This record gives sequence, structure tokens and C-alpha cells, in this order.
Amino acid sequence: MAGTNLVRAGSYVQHMPTGPSSRKHAAPTPDPVRTAGWLHFPCRTSWLPAGTYSCQGNSGERVHRPWAAARGLLPTPWGLTIFLALPPQVDTDHANGLTMTIEAKLVELKCSLPPPPRPGGVYQSLLEVGTYAYFSGHLPRRSDGSLMTGRVGEEVDLESGHAAARQAALCVLATAKHALGSLDRIRRVVKLFGMVNCTADFTRHPQVINGSSELFRDLWGPDLGIGVRSAVGVQSLPSNVSVEIEGAFLID
Repeated sequence: MAGTNLVRAGSYVQHMPTGPSSRKHAAPTPDPVRTAGWLHFPCRTSWLPAGTYSCQGNSGERVHRPWAAARGLLPTPWGLTIFLALPPQVDTDHANGLTMTIEAKLVELKCSLPPPPRPGGVYQSLLEVGTYAYFSGHLPRRSDGSLMTGRVGEEVDLESGHAAARQAALCVLATAKHALGSLDRIRRVVKLFGMVNCTADFTRHPQVINGSSELFRDLWGPDLGIGVRSAVGVQSLPSNVSVEIEGAFLID
């Protein structure tokens, strides 16, 4: 089976010097070598206790857990456990001690990414510079291509502006997935700059841009999902949209 490793229960895989084709199963060792990654065996000798898998605990340590709680592990009736090749895992789901991909968290939050928006001018939607990914201003565009428009405090209320900010953040993630290949490359949110199309007497700009910040917090957690931020009111925005956001991620 391509992309998988088959390991007998209670055994470890030893890669012999002649190559992977000569790997063998052996009994557990008293001092096991833990896996360096999730659900794969990058080192010469890897060991897992029978009926368990290796994952990252809440404190960052590598721990063994029962396979029954695992995502992507399948027991078989003939004494083998199939370790499925899954995408890299990031962050920790503190509710159950397991890790989840960012896209899995989006599904859990009942969020779907719109198509990545095309640039509306002469600029790059996202630019990688070293370990940073800077994203240009993104508008709140729905999956059907329509924009969430209206001046906050006049044509739409704060709740509508908050929803527009959340949708703009989803558009940023759509761009990031397209440009980076995977949202799991994003290590943390570094900066967010939010602009609110609003009346001169509207002063609750931070509460509107919270729509973006709360989504990032829910995906990466309060430590990695919240960066520095500014929220300002402006007289107008392109196509009369309610919100526009830009910012930066730290990436792998």
C-alpha cells in the first residue's frame, strides 16, 4: 500500500543498511526509540507499544496513546496496524489531547473557504519573505463571488460588519492555502490591520475586526492565533465593502 507503513502489534520496524526493502519486524526493545514525527518512521529504528500510536501532548512532549482514539489509524484482524500517511499536524486540540489540521478545524467550525480571490490591482495577494508571509488587503467575498457591502453604522449594523470581517479572514486563508500549499505551514498570526467602512461617528472598529481575529484565534489558539493588530475607520473602501484586512503570518 503506497504511503503507508505496516507494523505487527507489539513490534517495531528496523530499516537495515541494505535499504527499506529489507526492513524487518522484531520484538519491542527495553529502551524504545520514539518516532520523530506523527504517523511515520523517519529514523533507522522506530518502536511503538502494541495498540498505541505516537502524538504530541499538551505540553509539547511526545506521548503514546491508545489507537482507538486516533485519527488515521486502522487495526486489522490479521495482527497488523496500518499507519495512514496523513498531512502534517499542527497545534493541539486541548479537549482530547490530539492534534488537528487547520482545515479539519475549519470543518469543525462549520467554515468553508471561498475560491482564492484574484488581485484587484498591480500587487501580489501573498508574498513570502523568509519565514514570513505577508498578505495584501482582502475583501469579504462569499463563495458565490458576491461581496459583503455597506457602510457600518448607516447601511449595515455592527453584527453585519463583524460577519464581513470573518468572511474577509476566510478569503485570506483561501489565498494562503493556494499560495503556500497547506494552511499547516502557518505557525502563528503576526499582525492584522483592519479597515472598517463606517460613518464618522462610528467608534466600535475593534469589535468589527474581532470577526477576523476570533476566527484566527479559534484556529491557532490564543497564543499563536492572536498577534498585534490595528483597527481603524475609513470613509470608503473598494466596491463599498464593509471591511478590508491585511497582515502577516509566520510560516515554516
